[in-house]
Amino acid sequence: MMRAEVIGPARDELTDGAGPRDLRPSSRATRARRLGSVTAQQLSHTQPFTGAPPLTATLTRALTAVSVPIFAGAVRWWVAGTKGGIELRAALSGTVPASVQRPTRVAAGSGLLAARLAVAVAGYRPFTTVLPDHRRPGLLAVLRLGALGEPTPTERALFGALVRPAAAPARMAAAAAVPLLRRAVDTEGAWLRSSLDPADRARMEAMLAEVGGDASPDAQLLVVGSHHDLPAADLRAGLAVRRLLLCAAAFGLVGDVLAGPRELARRRRELPGAGPGLIPQVLLQVGPAG
Repeated sequence: MMRAEVIGPARDELTDGAGPRDLRPSSRATRARRLGSVTAQQLSHTQPFTGAPPLTATLTRALTAVSVPIFAGAVRWWVAGTKGGIELRAALSGTVPASVQRPTRVAAGSGLLAARLAVAVAGYRPFTTVLPDHRRPGLLAVLRLGALGEPTPTERALFGALVRPAAAPARMAAAAAVPLLRRAVDTEGAWLRSSLDPADRARMEAMLAEVGGDASPDAQLLVVGSHHDLPAADLRAGLAVRRLLLCAAAFGLVGDVLAGPRELARRRRELPGAGPGLIPQVLLQVGPAG
């Protein structure tokens, strides 16, 4: 029997702790009404802190920012407000092949981080229960509002990078950022392998060539992977990918997903970092703007 994982707020440092359509609401108004069902219950008391934005507004901005697909192969996922919190759901069932379920969970995990940041910026400590199992494959996670509290500087910075993606001045070279990006990925319970080693870069470029991808010579290639192949690990990989992209943006770098779980599936064990219990999930590049 699979046990749920409860994830509390990340530590306060910058590097701590979606399918053909990642988020496919019928309209922005529909999404706002859906999110309103949770805020009507949760926000019936005093504003969390002076100047805190409404939770509905922060959720709408965050989920709009992640509505553009970052890789192919996933089906629709969405959030819905309930009495128990904010549920992350996907159009998955036992009849959906594993080759679709994994990309969907990774894509939804990326959106889960956006929702978690929105809750924090609205003045609540976010707590996430990661749920996916074979009995209820469509319910991926529940995000709950904890105690009142101002967001940390990290949460503010990441939320700003999410909803205001204009390029920031470059603060460091891509190679220098790799240790910090690794810490960001570690925070979400995933792992990262970079192309600092020329042999590793050659293996990553060979994989990209097979799937029709291409990398900038000035960018660092990065593999984000999970520590096992259970459904919860797919969500954690998605959380890590989104945190990495936001951290890169905060450092003045540009991150791009080059291949997702579907593209890597056939030869994932040939990528750097792969091994027993270590599952490559997404291949990215991070480099200077332009």
